[in-house]
Amino acid sequence: MAEAAPAEAEVPPEPQKEEVWETPTGSGGGPAILYDRFIINSDATIPDLDTPSAKAYSVEDRREAGSQLFALICTPGLPIRDDIIDDLMASDIPGLMKLVDWGKIHWPPLNQTAMVMIYRRPMGGKVTSTYDADGFRITEYDIPVQVIKRLGSAIRELSIRKITHRAIRPNNLYYIDEERTQMVLGDCVTTPPGFDQPAIFDSLPAAMASPGGRGPGEVKDDLFSLGITVLFFLLEENPIAEMEVDDQVIQRAEIGTYQVLLKNYRLPAKMTEVLRGLLSDEPDERWGTGELETWINGKRPAALPRKTLVKAEAPFKFEKYELTAPRALAHALTKNVAEAAKSIKSGDLEIWARSDLKISGLADSIKEIAEVATINVNKADSKDDFVVTKVSLIMDPTGPIRYRGFSFTPDGFGGAMAVEYLRRQENKFSAEVLSRNILGIWIAAQDSNSPEIFSNDANFKELRRIQQKVSLGYGIERCLYEENQSLACQSPNISQDYVTNVKEILTALDRAANRADTTGKPIDRHVAGFIAAHFDQDIEPHLDALASPGEASALIGMLSLLALMQWKLEGEPVYGLSSWMGGLLGPAINSYYNRTTRREIEGEIPKLVRQGSLPDLFDLIDNAERRRDDLNGFEEAQAEYATAEAEVKELTENEENRANSAESSGHHASAVTSFLFMAFIVTLVFIFG
Repeated sequence: MAEAAPAEAEVPPEPQKEEVWETPTGSGGGPAILYDRFIINSDATIPDLDTPSAKAYSVEDRREAGSQLFALICTPGLPIRDDIIDDLMASDIPGLMKLVDWGKIHWPPLNQTAMVMIYRRPMGGKVTSTYDADGFRITEYDIPVQVIKRLGSAIRELSIRKITHRAIRPNNLYYIDEERTQMVLGDCVTTPPGFDQPAIFDSLPAAMASPGGRGPGEVKDDLFSLGITVLFFLLEENPIAEMEVDDQVIQRAEIGTYQVLLKNYRLPAKMTEVLRGLLSDEPDERWGTGELETWINGKRPAALPRKTLVKAEAPFKFEKYELTAPRALAHALTKNVAEAAKSIKSGDLEIWARSDLKISGLADSIKEIAEVATINVNKADSKDDFVVTKVSLIMDPTGPIRYRGFSFTPDGFGGAMAVEYLRRQENKFSAEVLSRNILGIWIAAQDSNSPEIFSNDANFKELRRIQQKVSLGYGIERCLYEENQSLACQSPNISQDYVTNVKEILTALDRAANRADTTGKPIDRHVAGFIAAHFDQDIEPHLDALASPGEASALIGMLSLLALMQWKLEGEPVYGLSSWMGGLLGPAINSYYNRTTRREIEGEIPKLVRQGSLPDLFDLIDNAERRRDDLNGFEEAQAEYATAEAEVKELTENEENRANSAESSGHHASAVTSFLFMAFIVTLVFIFG
């Protein structure tokens, strides 16, 4: 084990919670059944198997009696990693806790639908309950085989499947056997990647981001987490537990993670090489699975190229920090925007970059940003938060995007959006990130032409296009679902049904008809955005109709979209939803000119509502032949009226020729009256039947 130098210190307390996150709790209310097979007992909690965001319960398997399983009930509204679940279920990877099944259930303690994961129960329990050793003891001679080899092999197998774990930490390790000899990685799918990770267990860019915005990353992020986990086992404590999270991250960026964690410790010589390789803050210098396997086999990995980190000759003083590394300063600046903006606009940061950091290009960019902000004082792009974000991006282009406390890696934007909505019930900051093209600024700051950069650029541009269009089916709501395919629809009308598939929309709206205010419309911004993001059909014409300023056209567009979905998805009858839509169709009915036609439609609606067929309802309200006949009849009536008007005009123009004849005048008056009355009657007969 490592020796503390120079003297033994008390074991520091467990690190403070980095974010307040309310995980749904509670028990009771009876069992829940998944697929008529797995009986999940809400009265039988298993606290030792809880994760920070999911509670554990016992499971009975009707198909395999005696099988040892447990369930994790996911936090409703928090996206799961459904893109990797099927691959995990199909795999049997040593060193990884086996995912048996998953799905949605009605969870009695919450009285709502929730996602559940069924796992093979680790019979030896959790390795340790905290981030320090917590009574767990393993010798430095056993760590290479029991921890590094076994878990490293699992990470490699996941990487072959293009999967990252992103939840490797001491309290997410278990013994699969009762003898406690076979260690396995725990759950990694119940939250967005990295969500439950304390910052110290994540690589530097991810540690700088908000938990929801860390993204899936790459295999080297998992290897970094493995290295930190091994280090904590060796030290038998968290060496920086007393430090605030921001201080941890800034110090890591300033002097390096390895140095921050080990400045007061001496490691066994055998472990120094592997930890230096795994804990490099530079991805290009960090070991991959190949180097790790070489070390496990007792060989020395080939040295990876190293680059000299740029540091200033003199530190920049910002609040309590004195920093020489640009990425450390970039992060510190975003933690106090007002003071950071003063340093930028005053020219102090530019002078430091030019004189002490000696990067003239960076200094010129900072100067330009400051000058623009000073000249265009009242413009949005000159506000302090935007200025600080721009400067942080050019100072630390490999770091996360940081804007007004909304922080994410490029591949973590979706998760950050989902968590922002879950916590705030809005997407204010993510909408501003798109509208102010902050993602474009990040793209411009990159010095790489990698395929990932181009992919991110294309994705961000498409999201901006969607966000800038304000009609139903677009906007930030659509972006939310485009970036989070597993996120349940957040419409207040159907949120309790946990709708994650477009096929479930109609049945959920059908149920909602019994409890919602049916004077409102079934398709709101969230329902429209969800459909547009998930429905694999060309619905642009329907969305255009939904955006119509005319109430009748908008209602017909809404009905046409719902009818298309029921037809294409071969949905069951939806009696409640049909009744809901039928009750809203007054303006659409009144769009017909002929009163007889309107009465016929009104009489047919109750019959079709009882059939629950939206396509039939749509055909009734917007039948092409009926529309054509109605329009033709109206046009004919208009033509007859116009003819009558023309004849009246002609008679009027000839009035002078008949002015001397009283008898002629009498005839004229009679003719004018007759023609006007005839035109009036013709029009009334068509319109009112």
